[in-house]
Amino acid sequence: MTDRALSCWIFMLGQRRIRLDCLNVMNTTPIKKLQSASKLDAKTFQLIYIALQAQNGGAGSVAGHTALAKKAGATREEVMGAVLTTLMLGVNGVADCLAVALESYDNAPA
Repeated sequence: MTDRALSCWIFMLGQRRIRLDCLNVMNTTPIKKLQSASKLDAKTFQLIYIALQAQNGGAGSVAGHTALAKKAGATREEVMGAVLTTLMLGVNGVADCLAVALESYDNAPA
């Protein structure tokens, strides 16, 4: 994708439109904007994000967001539950991401 295409992403959240500046893909600002607009607390948002990324087989993203979930107060069991939720859609997410998520949780600072 080009930088121009990334900068034009628009996410719909209910009736709110939020233009996200995605020029710097590594910047967490777009995720923070989505979380703010969703009105979810940080822990819930991170657990949902972990489940979505696990379903896609995004082990690296799962690892990174597991550390953020722990920082937001998620327990090891809640992180495991988020990944296991993907079993409803198939085993790929669990097979690719459960061990990564738990290792990341165990190694992340409290």
